[in-house]
Amino acid sequence: MAWPYQGLAEALSDRPDDILAQWLSCYRSSRLRMPGPTADDELSRWVAPLMESLTDALAPVPREDGRIAAPVHGLVPGAEDIRELEKSAAFLGGRLAAENVSGFDVAAVFTALRETVVPFCAPEGRAEVDSFIEWLTILAVDAMASARERGLVERNRDELERGTPIVLVAPDVLAVFLV
Repeated sequence: MAWPYQGLAEALSDRPDDILAQWLSCYRSSRLRMPGPTADDELSRWVAPLMESLTDALAPVPREDGRIAAPVHGLVPGAEDIRELEKSAAFLGGRLAAENVSGFDVAAVFTALRETVVPFCAPEGRAEVDSFIEWLTILAVDAMASARERGLVERNRDELERGTPIVLVAPDVLAVFLV
């Protein structure tokens, strides 16, 4: 029995390197991304776990117990069977924050993903996949913003610790001079 994402699932399972290469080409030609020197192999390493999670969610694969997993028949944000895919998107957003890329680059990553994978879907599944990748984009941008905010708080705390003059007045008494 065919399902709306069967073509995509087969392409991701049978030709993952080709799909990743297509994504990289779409990303490189994106008008959204900020120009910058990033190696292709580095970009591919960042996105490969997301592609693997997408493959796991959409393609039925043998399980350890010998049964075949059922493919996802609905890309519903927050659904249990696609939780790992959502985590992967959020992790990628946090990873890109650590690399100090812009939100435009994150949007370009997921726009390129949509341009790469949607054509493999049956016509009745394209709108759903398109909408779901939009959801993944939001998760990634939110994770990027959260990671940046946490980094800023940590840097401020570290600077405050390094810059605050503390004097030992007695063996167990500290004095802090406010400047």
